[in-house]
Amino acid sequence: MSSTCSFGAGQQLPNAPWLADNRRMWARWLALAATIWTGAYVAVYVTVVGHDDNSPAWWYVGLIAVSVVPLIAAVAGRLSRPALVASAVVLAVAALLGLLSIGVMLLPSVMCVIVAAIVMKSASGTVHEPR
Repeated sequence: MSSTCSFGAGQQLPNAPWLADNRRMWARWLALAATIWTGAYVAVYVTVVGHDDNSPAWWYVGLIAVSVVPLIAAVAGRLSRPALVASAVVLAVAALLGLLSIGVMLLPSVMCVIVAAIVMKSASGTVHEPR
């Protein structure tokens, strides 16, 4: 069974199992970037709200924390596309809820998770051949 993958403008690169591993690593790196960005967002949110002499909405921080759990699992190598999609949805909802405040800062994290899920989907279609 021979696996081929598209490489460039119409070129085929035969027998490239390393490409699937590379895509899985890209998904892990993107999940790590989203995790770090989301953590920084929570720190900025708590600081800004505290600066305004208000208490942070802890349910909001909890919502964001729930969305980070699948990202941490993805960084650890437990890649699951449905978990990444669920994380992207929860982060997008959190960004919309915080839109009047600093919720826009959460959008790069949402984009990283979406791209990680897309990259992971394309990696799952590649067949590994025994050497």
